Amino acid sequence: MFDEVRGLAWPTRFTVRALRNRFLEQWHDHDEGLEDHRVERERYSPQCKRVTSIPRQILAGEVIDTVEAVEPASVIVERIGTTLRISFAKRRS
Repeated sequence: MFDEVRGLAWPTRFTVRALRNRFLEQWHDHDEGLEDHRVERERYSPQCKRVTSIPRQILAGEVIDTVEAVEPASVIVERIGTTLRISFAKRRS
Protein backbone atom coordinates (compact mmCIF):
# COMPACT_ATOMS: atom_id res chain seq x y z
CA MET A 1 0.00 0.00 0.00
CA PHE A 2 2.79 2.44 0.86
CA ASP A 3 4.60 1.50 -2.34
CA GLU A 4 1.47 1.95 -4.42
CA VAL A 5 0.97 5.51 -3.23
CA ARG A 6 4.62 6.24 -4.02
CA GLY A 7 4.35 4.66 -7.46
CA LEU A 8 6.84 1.89 -6.63
CA ALA A 9 6.51 -1.71 -7.75
CA TRP A 10 7.20 -3.96 -4.74
CA PRO A 11 7.96 -7.56 -5.80
CA THR A 12 4.97 -9.70 -4.78
CA ARG A 13 7.20 -12.60 -3.71
CA PHE A 14 8.43 -10.52 -0.75
CA THR A 15 5.96 -9.99 2.05
CA VAL A 16 6.30 -7.35 4.71
CA ARG A 17 4.48 -6.20 7.83
CA ALA A 18 3.96 -2.55 8.72
CA LEU A 19 2.65 -1.24 12.00
CA ARG A 20 -0.84 0.22 11.83
CA ASN A 21 -1.16 3.96 11.51
CA ARG A 22 -3.78 6.44 10.29
CA PHE A 23 -2.87 5.87 6.65
CA LEU A 24 -3.27 2.08 6.91
CA GLU A 25 -6.56 2.43 8.77
CA GLN A 26 -7.88 4.73 6.05
CA TRP A 27 -6.82 2.65 3.03
CA HIS A 28 -6.69 -0.97 4.26
CA ASP A 29 -8.99 -3.28 2.24
CA HIS A 30 -9.99 -0.51 -0.19
CA ASP A 31 -6.71 0.58 -1.72
CA GLU A 32 -7.65 0.04 -5.38
CA GLY A 33 -6.77 3.19 -7.28
CA LEU A 34 -4.52 4.43 -4.49
CA GLU A 35 -1.59 4.84 -6.90
CA ASP A 36 -3.70 7.41 -8.78
CA HIS A 37 -4.87 9.30 -5.68
CA ARG A 38 -3.29 12.74 -6.21
CA VAL A 39 -3.59 14.04 -2.62
CA GLU A 40 -1.99 10.96 -1.08
CA ARG A 41 0.76 10.89 -3.71
CA GLU A 42 1.60 14.51 -2.94
CA ARG A 43 1.88 13.69 0.75
CA TYR A 44 4.54 11.11 -0.12
CA SER A 45 6.29 13.28 -2.69
CA PRO A 46 10.10 13.49 -2.26
CA GLN A 47 9.70 17.28 -2.49
CA CYS A 48 7.39 17.34 0.55
CA LYS A 49 8.84 19.89 2.98
CA ARG A 50 6.54 19.17 5.93
CA VAL A 51 7.97 15.82 6.98
CA THR A 52 5.69 15.66 10.01
CA SER A 53 2.64 15.58 7.73
CA ILE A 54 3.68 12.24 6.21
CA PRO A 55 2.08 9.16 7.81
CA ARG A 56 5.29 7.20 8.18
CA GLN A 57 5.60 3.55 7.31
CA ILE A 58 7.17 1.55 10.12
CA LEU A 59 8.26 -1.89 8.98
CA ALA A 60 8.07 -4.56 11.62
CA GLY A 61 8.98 -7.73 9.74
CA GLU A 62 7.22 -11.07 9.72
CA VAL A 63 8.14 -11.79 13.33
CA ILE A 64 5.81 -9.05 14.60
CA ASP A 65 2.99 -11.61 14.62
CA THR A 66 4.77 -13.50 17.39
CA VAL A 67 4.88 -10.58 19.84
CA GLU A 68 2.39 -11.21 22.61
CA ALA A 69 3.49 -8.75 25.30
CA VAL A 70 5.64 -5.71 25.98
CA GLU A 71 8.43 -6.77 28.31
CA PRO A 72 11.63 -5.21 29.65
CA ALA A 73 14.72 -6.02 27.59
CA SER A 74 16.26 -7.79 30.59
CA VAL A 75 13.41 -10.32 30.64
CA ILE A 76 13.75 -10.98 26.92
CA VAL A 77 17.56 -11.38 27.13
CA GLU A 78 17.21 -13.75 30.10
CA ARG A 79 14.67 -15.86 28.19
CA ILE A 80 16.96 -16.03 25.15
CA GLY A 81 19.87 -17.08 27.38
CA THR A 82 17.78 -19.77 29.08
CA THR A 83 16.57 -21.09 25.73
CA LEU A 84 20.16 -21.27 24.44
CA ARG A 85 21.40 -23.05 27.57
CA ILE A 86 18.62 -25.65 27.27
CA SER A 87 19.30 -26.08 23.55
CA PHE A 88 23.06 -26.57 24.10
CA ALA A 89 22.42 -28.99 26.97
CA LYS A 90 20.17 -31.12 24.75
CA ARG A 91 22.85 -31.24 22.04
CA ARG A 92 25.42 -32.53 24.51
CA SER A 93 23.20 -35.34 25.73
